[in-house]
Amino acid sequence: MNTKPDLETDLYDLIHMAHIAATLVESNLGERKTQLEITGTPDTYYVNMEDADAMIFASYEVHNRLKALKDKYLNSYGIGI
Repeated sequence: MNTKPDLETDLYDLIHMAHIAATLVESNLGERKTQLEITGTPDTYYVNMEDADAMIFASYEVHNRLKALKDKYLNSYGIGI
């Protein structure tokens, strides 16, 4: 049973998805100075609801796929983490 190509493909897909999630966060939160100008307070960020939903979805999706990879590759070989 050769799982290396499958593992590499699954890892590549997960890394790509994590990159998209990180890009969403970076583009929506922006620089601290810009957020300070928008909100008027240093401890508050403004993100519109649609973008917030996309960031939350992307974060959960990365988490769920990472758990699925763990189950697929580690648990199937008796390696529990």
